[in-house]
Amino acid sequence: VEQRLDPVLRRWCLDQVKRVLQSSRKHTDRAQKRKAKLDELGFEWETLKSELHPGPETEEEKQYGSIWYSHYLKLLDYKQEHGHCNVPLNEKDERYKFLATSWVPQMRQCHRERTSSKGKSLYMLSDERVRLLEEAGFDWSRRRTVWLEQYADLAAFAAEHGHCRPPLSSELGKWTAGIR
Repeated sequence: VEQRLDPVLRRWCLDQVKRVLQSSRKHTDRAQKRKAKLDELGFEWETLKSELHPGPETEEEKQYGSIWYSHYLKLLDYKQEHGHCNVPLNEKDERYKFLATSWVPQMRQCHRERTSSKGKSLYMLSDERVRLLEEAGFDWSRRRTVWLEQYADLAAFAAEHGHCRPPLSSELGKWTAGIR
């Protein structure tokens, strides 16, 4: 599977590998038929198996590898529904609350630690995981992105109204008041 494959299609392909691997232990006819159909298309099982299990680097990653991947898939579900990976902290949908309150902030923290000289996180992100998140459109610095989006909105407001004082009742007005 090509590295720049659409994240939703990549997820589907990885799901097929996972399903065949899980059901091959049970020797089901259905799994064998699906595998045969995908083999006819030239499906790249070994490449995808290595993506599914890129090889943990630490004991902690061995323990949390499959958990990480299940959260990554949940993030792709969120992206498919909302068009982006920016799960808000106040997410109301129960399916994504854990992503919002724990997993996404933890990925950002791990990335900061990974890119700093300290790098002492017990849950380091491998190059493969960083690549997967970046291909999905993961925003490593949501705070900076929000600021840039609000700044762009304020610039548009200023261009239209000739001043930078949006009404305090608006979201932009609240943001502007907060930065003063």
